[in-house]
Amino acid sequence: MRSSTVLSAAALFAAPTVASDTILQPAEIVIAEGDLVPNIGDVVTVRTGLINSSGFWVVDVRTDNINPNSDRVLVKPGGIVVREGSALADPPGAVIDEFVQFALADDGSMAFQHRFPNNGWGLYLGDELIALDGEAVAVPGIPTSIYTLAAPLHLNSAGQLLARVLSLSGQPVSEYEALVVYESTGPGVVAGTVVARTGQTLPGQSEPLQDVSGGRWGANLDAEGRVLFMADTGNGSDTSVVYLSDDGVFTDVTPPDHDLGSFGRVGLADDGGQVIRTGSTMQVNGEVVAQVGTPLVVPGMGSGAFTNVDFPFIAEGGRTVWMGSWVTSQGLGEGLFVDGELLVQRDTTVIDGHLVTSLRDTAANGSPPYNLDVSSDGQWLLFGAQLEGVGEAVVRVFLGPWTGLGEALAGEELLEPVLTGVGPLTAGSDNALELRHAAP
Repeated sequence: MRSSTVLSAAALFAAPTVASDTILQPAEIVIAEGDLVPNIGDVVTVRTGLINSSGFWVVDVRTDNINPNSDRVLVKPGGIVVREGSALADPPGAVIDEFVQFALADDGSMAFQHRFPNNGWGLYLGDELIALDGEAVAVPGIPTSIYTLAAPLHLNSAGQLLARVLSLSGQPVSEYEALVVYESTGPGVVAGTVVARTGQTLPGQSEPLQDVSGGRWGANLDAEGRVLFMADTGNGSDTSVVYLSDDGVFTDVTPPDHDLGSFGRVGLADDGGQVIRTGSTMQVNGEVVAQVGTPLVVPGMGSGAFTNVDFPFIAEGGRTVWMGSWVTSQGLGEGLFVDGELLVQRDTTVIDGHLVTSLRDTAANGSPPYNLDVSSDGQWLLFGAQLEGVGEAVVRVFLGPWTGLGEALAGEELLEPVLTGVGPLTAGSDNALELRHAAP
């Protein structure tokens, strides 16, 4: 592993505080291509990574171990979580062939979907098997059926696990997709509660659900068990909806002029904050914070405009992290934004003396950045990058506490905010917030 370093000043801009100058923030390469995993092998690729509010991280890596059935491992600070080829207590004789998905809570607990050598799978809450490929689904609200998939999405510290479940039943065969929250109700007993499923008609809708979204940005669970999710009532982007479920009470939070479809993504903070990405906008608690086409000035690249805003996270206090792409007269660019400010810039940011040349998951051929994650309190950022001279790496950054305008002004005397500029308060309009000393 490598020692702590800092992001270069040339690539780091305004911190999430008022009237602050450029601030260097601690960064650490936690795992990288070529690193040794003791007694297993050297890292070849890094894939999914997660981080919690203690700064504790878990990353899925593949090594050069000569045994292809045990070359992948989930690593953590100072050791490993689990390795391919490991035996499982339940079902008897089961062995981990592949880590499909996993989830990490703030208290360090984890959930997994493990695939077995026979292509079956099991869903685990810690070491406890809670759903098994081909077994009957014993979840009230889902008609009698058998599991064909159960993938963990999010796990909170209350022990509640949000999973996407697929199942089949009867003749003629019917397929069900559902979002289910599993939680322990006693020693060795885990119960599931359906949040939403295909065939269900949500309040305010005239058509039943045809699909419920899964994946990292399709649904999210907060500390109180509330679930924000996307679903579809038919074919086409105009039939996609976003709902918040709070103990079975549904609230429609679909953006009014949305274009969701395959582009939509959602995020939910533990304090109830919401981020929704449509086809062209990033919206936080109903307000547009970034939009395709919005002008921006990029250091070293001049003036340009956003071509994409995507992969959103929201944490407590309203902290947001997302990826943006842009075009200027100097070419194309991409970077990570924290609270709307560019933090990491491709081909500009230097970490531990190594230039960031990509922020994509190269192992997945440039698909979404699966190594990107933010702790629920918003103080820790984990991201994957290609580093010049290193290869694939995962970087941890301590962002510190989120500071709102009121907190930033605490103790400041004779300052008054003055809104300047012209035009409506909409994304891309020419407005600015200035802090001026008030006249005595």
